[in-house]
Order: sequence, then structure tokens, then C-alpha cells
Amino acid sequence: MTGQPNRGARGDDGGFTLLELCIVVAVLAILAVVGVPQYSAALRTARIGKAKFELRTISTAIDSFRVVNGELPLALGVVGFPGKTDPWGNPYFYLNYEHGTGDGWEAAMRAGLLEAPKPKVKTQAIPPSLLKETAVKQRQLARYDFEVSTAIEVVDTQRRTGPNLPLNSDYDLFTIGPDGLSAISIDSQFSLDDVIRANNGAYFGVASEY
Repeated sequence: MTGQPNRGARGDDGGFTLLELCIVVAVLAILAVVGVPQYSAALRTARIGKAKFELRTISTAIDSFRVVNGELPLALGVVGFPGKTDPWGNPYFYLNYEHGTGDGWEAAMRAGLLEAPKPKVKTQAIPPSLLKETAVKQRQLARYDFEVSTAIEVVDTQRRTGPNLPLNSDYDLFTIGPDGLSAISIDSQFSLDDVIRANNGAYFGVASEY
């Protein structure tokens, strides 16, 4: 007969049945359960890898500056990394033990690395002896309008593993990791996910693996 369309086995409108929709939802749920943790793990690994690479890059710039100028830079802005942040949006911490200067002190306060705020001074307050040794240093310091922290008690801020084992004897360079928390000792539960420079640059990686 004519006049009656063939609607097939799916029903009057040819759409999905309730059973088919349930199967699709179940498959999507399984994919989400399996895929999301794998994606999160892959993202964490990628971010850690990027942080390690950036720490190495910054450390190379710091070491090169020291070779040329005979001393460490006062802040990361001097070597071209002003306000540099890690893959999680936190600042990179640079603690210069030679001059008691560095970067990231306000964030260090929030992370519990310092007990009290440290005074800040503009670059013109840097001792003149640091500015007149070489023309290169003058040019590098003049490139950025950065601030540096002073009056730092190295004993209170030097990062360590165990009670009396400093991570580095020259300077510390690290990020506080995805949780945004840290502590003076990398053995603390708050420091385990930090990505650090240790053993004067012989190690770059996660604190828990050091």
C-alpha cells in the first residue's frame, strides 16, 4: 500500500530508544572515570617538566651573570625574568644568600617560609659598590624598575632537608608547586610537591624525589 511511510524498527520518529540513550550515558561515564585521572596526571607531569626546564633556564642565566660579574644578581629582573611565574601561576622564588636579596617574599610569607615581612627598597638603595664595578652590571640593573628585599636573615630562610642540611650554599631557586604551600624544610608535607634546585644546581626536580 502507499501513503504510509516505512518508519523502521526505531519507532515512529526514528530516534534513539531509552535503552540506547542509557548505554551512551554509561559509556561516557566510563570514559570520564578512566580519562579524567589520566588527563590530570599527564597535565601534572607536563607542568612539572615545564617548571624543571624553566628553573634550569633561570639558573643558567644566574650562573652566567655570576661568571661575568663576579657575584650573583640581586633579583631575577636583572637576568631577564622579572615577575616570572611557574606553570601553576605562583612566583618563582629566588633567595640570594650572598647579598640577602631575592624574589617572591610576599608569596613566601603566604607560604609560611618567612615569619615576618621584610622591608623593600627601590634599586637606588642598593649599595653603590654593587653598581660601579662593571658597566655591564650598571646596564643590567638599569633595565628594570624592580624591587628587592633586604635585611634577610639567611639562617631563617635558607631551605634545607633535615635539620641542618641546606639545599644549596649559594642561592635557592624553586617553585612551591601546585598546592601553593611550602615550608623551610623540603621534608615537610607542604614542600613535597615543590619543584626545586638543590645541591648547588646538581639536581632539578620534585622535592619528594630528592
